[in-house]
Amino acid sequence: MENTRFQTALYILLSLAHHKEEASTSTSLAKSLKTNPVFVRRLLSQLSEAGLVTTSKGRQGGVKLSLPPEKINLFTIYEAVALPKVIAPVKKSPNSHCAISCAMKGVVGRLSDVVENSVESALVKIHLSHLLKQIDA
Repeated sequence: MENTRFQTALYILLSLAHHKEEASTSTSLAKSLKTNPVFVRRLLSQLSEAGLVTTSKGRQGGVKLSLPPEKINLFTIYEAVALPKVIAPVKKSPNSHCAISCAMKGVVGRLSDVVENSVESALVKIHLSHLLKQIDA
């Protein structure tokens, strides 16, 4: 099953940046995304906890970006939606009679660290403002 949390969070933040003058609602965002408003509200909650969006209640309420798009890098979004590691850690206990089985936890752990560091290095360099320029072009 594909995990769409990152791309959905990215869509939400790009939409908020694009429509910066007006607050959006979870319902309007969900309609635009063709997804369930509950899913959007859960992501908005995570984005709010990360300090990326602010929400207000009431008739004029809604959600807006907390920071300018040039201050939000994609790794911050990635972390905010708590995505699982690309390479899952080994959880099974090893077969003590097999050298490969005994080494797998360390091998996979080091590989996971390399991959996660690569993801962070790539995403931290790209800001919401870079993607917004591609949309507004």
